[in-house]
Amino acid sequence: MTGSVTSQPHVPPETKGRTKTIAVAANAWHLRALVRAAVENKRTRVVEATSLEEMRTIARSEHIDLVILDADLGCDDAIAPNAQLKNDPALSTVPLILLTNRTASEDRSSASISHPDRTLHKHFSPFELLNIVYALIGY
Repeated sequence: MTGSVTSQPHVPPETKGRTKTIAVAANAWHLRALVRAAVENKRTRVVEATSLEEMRTIARSEHIDLVILDADLGCDDAIAPNAQLKNDPALSTVPLILLTNRTASEDRSSASISHPDRTLHKHFSPFELLNIVYALIGY
């Protein structure tokens, strides 16, 4: 067999040899651990934050290639944490994946504030997350 279902997609030449840093912000340790297990490898480093303020501090001290944000990070409005990070100059151009339990119609009222680059419903497959990560940062 020449390939496997779990093999990694083609790595573009411009990303070879460059370590990517993915920041995950979530209150739940198990969600942070799941993200780490799904995406961390020899070319991808994961840093963790348990609050938006901690995420901002990390962004000021190191280059972040992608943010994975739990929508339930201390807010009733799922889009509010996303908008706060997108308004931060250190994170304004960084792609963002929003992890949510809510439906699109529940978030629609706040959607005009700021849009995440991708939204992923919790209870996602690690492979689903990995495919989105590959699409956003060109792994």
